[in-house]
Amino acid sequence: MVTGQGPALKKILLVEDEAIIAMAQARRIQAFGYQVLAAYNGDEAERLVLEAQDISLVLMDIDLGTGPDGPETASRILARKTLPIVFLTSHTEREYVERVRKITRYGYVVKNAGDFVLESAIEMAFTLFEAHETLREANEELNSIYLNAPFHMFLLTHDGIVHKVNDFALQQSSTRFVGEGRQHIGDLLRCLGSIDAPEGCGAGPLCRFCILRSDIIKVFDGGEDVLDAEFRLEVSPGPAAKAEEVLYQYSVVRLQNVDLQKVLVTLQDITAKRQIEEHLRQSQEAFSTLVENADEGIYLMLDGRYTYVNEGFCQLTGYLRDELLSAGFDYNTLLDSNSMEQVESRRLARLRGERLSGLFRLGIVCKDGTKLDVEVSTTTIGDPSSRTIAGIMRPIRSSQENSSGSQLGRQGTEL
Repeated sequence: MVTGQGPALKKILLVEDEAIIAMAQARRIQAFGYQVLAAYNGDEAERLVLEAQDISLVLMDIDLGTGPDGPETASRILARKTLPIVFLTSHTEREYVERVRKITRYGYVVKNAGDFVLESAIEMAFTLFEAHETLREANEELNSIYLNAPFHMFLLTHDGIVHKVNDFALQQSSTRFVGEGRQHIGDLLRCLGSIDAPEGCGAGPLCRFCILRSDIIKVFDGGEDVLDAEFRLEVSPGPAAKAEEVLYQYSVVRLQNVDLQKVLVTLQDITAKRQIEEHLRQSQEAFSTLVENADEGIYLMLDGRYTYVNEGFCQLTGYLRDELLSAGFDYNTLLDSNSMEQVESRRLARLRGERLSGLFRLGIVCKDGTKLDVEVSTTTIGDPSSRTIAGIMRPIRSSQENSSGSQLGRQGTEL
């Protein structure tokens, strides 16, 4: 039986074995502004909940005559679907309340309590259910983040015992969490100090020097949270494996608004990351040394200004590095009149999107007035639209200089 109109109205399933009582209850609920769907026994109620996807709440009589009673029907429904259930009964004895105590419910209403009490109970059930669902979804999201985060996460109680640990930490350390209140963080990280000490983490001779342990104690004692700190830890990968040194980045944060004082410790193994960073640093240093000591003049230019010049460029032009890199230096100062036109022509062509040869010749004027013919090789840094230009400049020797150089080379060979 369905009563009430309007697809926008919430639909309530009324479960009542007495047909006349069900009709009267349905009219009352309809008057509150809800649609009503009636079921006369537990089996029918379970079937309707599964078939009708738009049921928002169940009003369940505790006594349903033959077949499953209200509490049993409610349990079966909640095993298949999450809905707010409000129980109806003609009885106020404790034994009837006890029958539904272990079932997730959102109210208990005596049938003759009046329209105001029934309507208020329904409204309160919807409000509580929505709040519980919001909280449940938030908890599920947080728990999913906690369990699947790609770094170690430990929830510690005041005595430093692990209360909870995420799966990633256990997988990375190949350890087993034996239960709340029985392991320290060092035990689960396979710290050598913890393994070597019979009493475990915190009892070894080197534990008092442990930076992580010290910071955990400080935060527990009211100190500020520790964020993105680093420490090295010697760990044992396994019974027969050689000890390894791991570099961890970690944070220790006090949790607020909890009954039992706890801190959250997060750790991320950054050993490989730092090794890569060190390799890149060494490579950059080697490259910088090579560029800085090259005989050719090497430069970077952005919007007509030099942003980098090497020593070779300074020696070639006769200018100091600070002069060339100053905001007031005009690069046209280095160009003779013919080369100015050539460089401007290339600039305009580049703005039009034309492809230009990266190798060309220029005439430059050094600081002391000496004129040199140079060969320049340029390329843009990054994508083709980039305005940063890298260039290499080398002097062009005259044929006489090249000939003299060749003769000197031959004489050296003969010698």
